[in-house]
Amino acid sequence: MFFKKPGKWLTIDKDNFSDKHPYTKTDAKRLLGIFLEHCGFDEEYITEEQQNFSESMNEEVYDLRESLDFEKEDLAELKTELSVLKKTGKNESGLILTGGKLKEAIQDMKEEIESKNIDIEVFKLELKTLKADWKLYLIRYINDVAVEKNT
Repeated sequence: MFFKKPGKWLTIDKDNFSDKHPYTKTDAKRLLGIFLEHCGFDEEYITEEQQNFSESMNEEVYDLRESLDFEKEDLAELKTELSVLKKTGKNESGLILTGGKLKEAIQDMKEEIESKNIDIEVFKLELKTLKADWKLYLIRYINDVAVEKNT
């Protein structure tokens, strides 16, 4: 499966994984160890790299959650601005808008809110997908480290 040059990181792709079941964090960490063992690395190095991998997985989840929270806050602010604009005709700069300019500003803000809602759904899906199967993250991690360590 992973046999190549001993003691050197290799690049891989999804075809290196013949199984179809999703990988938990534990599965991915274990497979990283097997991969590194087949690459010829010693146990101490493998343990250290598995720890780095675990930290990297936790950071990935944290970053996605932070991005999701930021988008939600941004959405709440936009909704407040839209409410104020509709009630008072004042935009975020304090300028009073009327007629066509007011309608245009309201429409622009509604489109921005819709775009934020889409961004939020994308982040939720990314987080759900990542938590459901760590296989693609493992592949990305191995390839990023392979490039970094082999150059």
